[in-house]
Amino acid sequence: MNHPRYSAGRWITIGIVMLGVSIGTPPMVLPAQDDTLELALTLTHPETVRGVSFSPDGKRIASGCGDRIVRIWNASDGKQMLALKGHRLCVTVVRFSPDGKWIASGGSDGTVRIWDAATGRQLRSIVEGTQIRDVAFSADGKRIASVSVHDRTVTVWNIASGKISFSLTGPREWQWIDSVAFSPDGKWLATGSYNGTIQLSDALTGRELRTVATRLGVFRGLAFSPDSKQLAASGSGLTLWRVDTGQQIARFTIPGNVFDVSFSPDGKRIAACTSEAHAAEWDIASGRETLSLAVHHDVPTFWVKDNHINYVYNVVYRLDGKQLATCSSDGEVRVWSVSRD
Repeated sequence: MNHPRYSAGRWITIGIVMLGVSIGTPPMVLPAQDDTLELALTLTHPETVRGVSFSPDGKRIASGCGDRIVRIWNASDGKQMLALKGHRLCVTVVRFSPDGKWIASGGSDGTVRIWDAATGRQLRSIVEGTQIRDVAFSADGKRIASVSVHDRTVTVWNIASGKISFSLTGPREWQWIDSVAFSPDGKWLATGSYNGTIQLSDALTGRELRTVATRLGVFRGLAFSPDSKQLAASGSGLTLWRVDTGQQIARFTIPGNVFDVSFSPDGKRIAACTSEAHAAEWDIASGRETLSLAVHHDVPTFWVKDNHINYVYNVVYRLDGKQLATCSSDGEVRVWSVSRD
C-alpha cells in the first residue's frame, strides 16, 4: 500500500544547500548536490512505528509497532510475511542479527525478545524490568547488548544460553544509558548516556577503555562506521568521532532532536532522522548534505497532534546502499530508493 501523497515509481529530485561543519574550521556554504529518490514502498501500521531494520540480504524488513507486534515484510512488494506476537506493550526497537538468522526486539514491557527470523518462533525472552531503550548484536551475532530506561547498566547476553556475559554500570551522574552499539570488527562496545557521555569498552570483557564525550546532551543513537574507525552519535546534536583517539571530527546541522544515525555501507555517508519530520544524509568527506527528506503526514494521529509534526525514529540503509528506510510516529515505514550520479 502506498502513502496517498506519494506513489511507487514517482521520482523526487532534491537540491540541498545545508552543510556539515568540521571542528576547528568556520562554516562553509557548499554547492547544492542533487540526488534522486523514489519512494519505493510504504508499509502502513495501525500505530506509531519505533523500529525498522533491513535483513542483511535486503530481502526482508522488520518493524516494531505501538500495537505490540513485530512485523516482517517482503522488501520487494511490501507484503507482510510474519507477525511476531509476545510483547505486552509498545515495541521500541528491532534489529536483525548480522547473519540474518535472528531478530531482536525490545519493548516498553521491559523485555528483549529473540525471534527466529525465518519462522517467527520466539527463542527466548529476557526480562530487564523497565522500557528497553536500545539493543545491539555483537559482530559475530552470538551476543546481544541491551539498555533500559532509568538504568545506568548495559547488559550483554549470550543468545544461545540466555546467560549474562557481562554488565557495565556507569556512575550516578550518567542518570541512565540511552544507546548501545558493537563495532563491526568486534573490538568495541559503545554506550551513550542521558547526560551526554560516550563510553568505549572492550566488547569481549566489558573493560572500560575510553571516554569519548562528556556532558554533550542526550545521546539517543550510536553507529560505528563499517571499518570501525569512526563513531557517529545522535541526540541533542549529530557528531562524528575518531574511535582511536576520541577526537570529534565533525558536527552536522539538522533541526530537532536527532533520534537515530546510520552509516552507509561504504562508510562514505551518514544519515540521521529527527523529531521534526525530517531525515537527511551527508557526504562525510565534504560535509555536503546530499539528501533531505520531509516525512510529513496528512492526518493527525493519537500521538502527534500537529499534522506538520512527525517523529522519525529510525533511519537505516539496505546493505547494498541503494535504499533507505525510515519509520515514524504516523504509523508508516517508508522505503526510499536512492539513485547516485
